[in-house]
Amino acid sequence: MEVHWNDPVDSRRIGGPSRATAAVLEALLAVDPQSPLIDPAVRWLMVQRRNGWWGTTFDSAAALRALATYTVRESAVAADYRYRVSLNGRLVADGRVGRDAPDSRTLVVQLRDLMLDSPNRLLFERDAHDLAGASGRLYYTASLRTFRPGEQVAPKTEGIAVTREYLPAERSSTTPIGAARVGELVRVQLTIIANSDLDYLVVEDPLFAGAEAVDPSLATTSILRPSL
Repeated sequence: MEVHWNDPVDSRRIGGPSRATAAVLEALLAVDPQSPLIDPAVRWLMVQRRNGWWGTTFDSAAALRALATYTVRESAVAADYRYRVSLNGRLVADGRVGRDAPDSRTLVVQLRDLMLDSPNRLLFERDAHDLAGASGRLYYTASLRTFRPGEQVAPKTEGIAVTREYLPAERSSTTPIGAARVGELVRVQLTIIANSDLDYLVVEDPLFAGAEAVDPSLATTSILRPSL
């Protein structure tokens, strides 16, 4: 069962489903901690996380606050169990979670160890540590991260087009250059094309290796006495 709440987003305020779900989750934990909607909402919220954060800093703050409240509630039950993790029938890890055992672990499987032409089966198992039975929940997050060489990535347009050109410092020249000598002034020109009005936009263009930004409006030595 998937559970989440939506909040319309417009240019006058910051909202969205992650922030709305976090707010409702906090409310449920406060007024109805046994609600069957809590666990599915937590799972949905965790799925929305990308590289450790949610969409915006506002979403991340709201999600972390709600998840922290949920964790406090769950930590009231002392964990004591054994676990096993297997991939395609091969044991990847096993261990115990308890009072005198670590409560978290990070596992990394290389892409070359996965099956590329058929589905991969990732299995998590939890057993009792002793005859008294297992207590506490087993939480896990599984993600797949791959990287393609830059030369294989084709340009993609999603409403904004940005081009960058390196030109001679003289304004009269409009021919881009592909190399520069040490100490030579180079003009960087960015062209931004948007298909619609944009309320929030940040464009950052890092300096290339060995370059230094120069503000020609400042009366520096290099500007006043360029021969030095």
